Amino acid sequence: MARKTKAKLDQDGLGSLGLDKLVAILLEEAAANKALKARLLAALAGASGAEEIARLIDKRLDTLARSKSLVPASKARELAVELLGIARNIAFELGSVDALAAFERLLRLLSIYESIFHRIYEDSVKLRKSAQDVATLTAEFVTNLNELQQMKAVASLEKARKDDSHAERVALFGSILCALHPAAADAWKALIEPDLQTPATARFGLDKSSYAIALLQALANHRNDLDAYVTLEKAKPEFRRDSYDVARRLCEAQRYPEALEWVRMTPKGMRTLNISGMTVGVGPNYQSGARILLEAEILDGMKQRGSAQAIRWQEFLKTFDAEILRRYIARLDDFAEFDELDKAFAVVRRSTEIYPALYFLIEWPKLDQASAHVLDHAGKWDGRQYPVLVPAADALAESYPVAATILYRALINAILVPSNSAAYPHAARYYAALGRLSAQLLEQLPFEGHEAYMAQIKTRHGRKYSFWEFVHAALP
Repeated sequence: MARKTKAKLDQDGLGSLGLDKLVAILLEEAAANKALKARLLAALAGASGAEEIARLIDKRLDTLARSKSLVPASKARELAVELLGIARNIAFELGSVDALAAFERLLRLLSIYESIFHRIYEDSVKLRKSAQDVATLTAEFVTNLNELQQMKAVASLEKARKDDSHAERVALFGSILCALHPAAADAWKALIEPDLQTPATARFGLDKSSYAIALLQALANHRNDLDAYVTLEKAKPEFRRDSYDVARRLCEAQRYPEALEWVRMTPKGMRTLNISGMTVGVGPNYQSGARILLEAEILDGMKQRGSAQAIRWQEFLKTFDAEILRRYIARLDDFAEFDELDKAFAVVRRSTEIYPALYFLIEWPKLDQASAHVLDHAGKWDGRQYPVLVPAADALAESYPVAATILYRALINAILVPSNSAAYPHAARYYAALGRLSAQLLEQLPFEGHEAYMAQIKTRHGRKYSFWEFVHAALP
């Protein structure tokens, strides 16, 4: 019996259908698929040269650009597919015969997206994704242009930047600027630089000056031109300046005196910074801890170890941050770490800030001292401080059941007493944990025994049926 061959959607498989069958399928699909119809028309126009392809594309772009009507949600998805189809026509059909003309039309298509976003009834994930795909295609397409074509494209790029009135394409233009040949990048840079002279006016969003700085700093960063980057940062108004970022860059470049000057520029009032691609407002304490540690690193670089260590120690005393203590210990002389660690643990244990102290002892980790710390303050733990108590109880459960029991009970009480039903699944987990720990508890305890506590829970909270349902599910 002959073995059946599985049909494959590849060149050989489609070729086996024959030309007439393929044409019939394409005509049928094109009647209902605008993107496919446009692609086929562009491919047919290719026989007449780039001008005919460009004419067909421009005709549709002109129609889209003239449209002023609002876009309902039902049409946004269809429009997203059509626009992405137009982008592919531009890139693959027109781009194969005239790359520069194709790039200019991709830029125009992006501006049409911006117009559409201002006319839609409600935001469309599909349309946003389509715009992002076209932006990515545009940024990649510029690398297909040779140096002469890129030089010719600079005027179109600058016009597109000027038309970006809402500064929605800063990241795109920054990536394109960095992708250009050096001569083309310098030509565009020369057109951007006059905007540096305009006064900064917008606290949120980007005015002309801030827009120009964002692009030119992207180029300076791409070229590893730290001097240019710092000069541009100085051109920013104080409320936009990120002195910590500049200090970090200078420190990495081992330019320590300059880095120290920048890291000590204490921010005043609210600032507007770009964080993860978003412009947000931050207070004067933003990055304050990182700034202090960076200052210590800089002082280390300047061979001022004593001053650097003093900064780290004082910051540890304020925060009980385990990472800060590790950095402090790592820079001590040989054999000095034991005395300093003892001193640090003693400070933590004496502190009245019992929650940061417990978090540090768990994070270090120093579980024997964490257990002792829990017992020292047995009646003070508030289960509402669950971000500290939960990881502490879980860490102590294996070797220090008494301390873990104290914390789990505090967590359960903080949920059941106010009837916080949303947290009942968590309370059930702590209840089950107490059951597992009970066999490890000593006869002499600083609190009532397991059986008595469980009886009390059932007496006081026996009618909280949803809690007990979660308990039954949590028990083995």
